Amino acid sequence: MSAPMNSRVAVTHTLEQRFERPVRLSTHWLRLRPAPQTRARVTAYSLALLPRPHFLNWVRDPFENHIARLDLPEPVKSLRIELEFIAELAPVNPFDFLTEPDAAQYPFDYPAQLRKELASYLRLAGPGPRLTAWLAQLDRTAASTVQRLEAVNRQVQEMHRLSPTVSPGPVDPEGVLERHQASSWELAWLLTLSLRHLGLAARFVCGYRIMIGQATLGQDGASLHAWSEVYLPGAGWIGLDPAAGLFTTESYIPLACAPDPLRVLPIVGYREACEETQVERNPLGGPARAGLPGGARSQQPGTGADPGYQFVTGIGLRLWCARVEYSGAGSLQAPGRRCAVAAPMETAGTRRRTATGAGGVVCGGCTAALAAGLFFSR
Repeated sequence: MSAPMNSRVAVTHTLEQRFERPVRLSTHWLRLRPAPQTRARVTAYSLALLPRPHFLNWVRDPFENHIARLDLPEPVKSLRIELEFIAELAPVNPFDFLTEPDAAQYPFDYPAQLRKELASYLRLAGPGPRLTAWLAQLDRTAASTVQRLEAVNRQVQEMHRLSPTVSPGPVDPEGVLERHQASSWELAWLLTLSLRHLGLAARFVCGYRIMIGQATLGQDGASLHAWSEVYLPGAGWIGLDPAAGLFTTESYIPLACAPDPLRVLPIVGYREACEETQVERNPLGGPARAGLPGGARSQQPGTGADPGYQFVTGIGLRLWCARVEYSGAGSLQAPGRRCAVAAPMETAGTRRRTATGAGGVVCGGCTAALAAGLFFSR
């Protein structure tokens, strides 16, 4: 049997807004950097911002996520954010973990001190009628913990059609259960609530899902995604993706984790009301780019022709994938060849959106949903 193959991927995500006139932007908070606990080995990262001048400061939020504070001191006519990172993905077995003996079988109780530390991940607000009915029918019978997790994950997946778009923001479980259709963002929150109802600490995760050789038409892919993680004593946080009905693997790269969806929004901020054009870029073909910022040039595909690198498509995302042979002892053996890859082209369609609020400024209560809609909804 051949050894498992590692992959090296380079992801570029470009987000751009153009305003009809110069507008003032509030402080923006960006969660656009792979989280410390990601399984992938991130070897290069950069975040490029326009216009200038601007001020960017990295801090950690209360949940230990990387978060950047962006301040623009002058009115601007556009805002462009481009993040790029290179990551090495080593195959992992999602079931390769050990729990404490008392947590191997469901149901189990968290020790008193641990329950206190996990309190925010166990909180379950008063559910509406549809959510109450959904939670009541969940199977709480005794089983191995892994079997119970797999069952509830698949139940969430099989009972709802998956929407192809991801719209970060508040989630209405009642609406999801009425439609029987949901995005990965909505399914992740429904699974998080279901796990908490079963007495299990769970948190919400936003990040990227890398799909190598699994996307439609045989192409690789990368997309903004959301999933849930459950805390098991002895094993730590274990990821579950209800959109796929699977435990998460090395292909899931988290950006932020928190008790609820509004605390992991990739971009939060607001602006003066005005008409806006939003541009998303698709990798549709073109000349090769000349290297990633941040000293990553040597790892990016360059010139020449080589099927070892695969070009991937996705809204607002560009991904280069290099197959890397695994030679044991944690070492990587690169293919040693380079190829031409396509630069992104602006999508033919742009969207126009008008936002209003009291006094011409979007209200603070709408900040999270608006920011998510401006940057990520299709």
